Amino acid sequence: MTGSSLSTARGIEYVGFIKEIKRKDIVIEIVETRTPSNKESSKITLIQAIPKKEKMDYIAEKAVELGVASIIPVTTGRTIPDWGTIKNRPQALRGGAGIAGEAAKQCGRTDIPEISAIKTFPESMKGSDGYDLALIAVLGEKGSSR
Repeated sequence: MTGSSLSTARGIEYVGFIKEIKRKDIVIEIVETRTPSNKESSKITLIQAIPKKEKMDYIAEKAVELGVASIIPVTTGRTIPDWGTIKNRPQALRGGAGIAGEAAKQCGRTDIPEISAIKTFPESMKGSDGYDLALIAVLGEKGSSR
């Protein structure tokens, strides 16, 4: 019988075997506990302009699968928001039952990335001085430096 693993939101992973399945319970024998290493790794923050319709769900899902540590949804001068749809998006994206939580489970991540409240682009840039590297992708020939 092969083992399976479960993880918590704190990043602790448990490896074990199902010993018994009851009507309302499952008994699992834990054979190994893994904790995340304290080794500092690169942490990526995605600052994403809110696209039309439900595309933000797809973007958040793929960003989580690629290892992004946090996502900041932003409104810009070209955002065409449907406020009825997007005002609750950060809550729907985050958490164990949200897009980020499900994507983390799907790809085997033991942590769930932080999804911030919707901000304006200037608000999202506050604190970016603390980043080791900031890359900004823009459409068109004209860009601006911060």
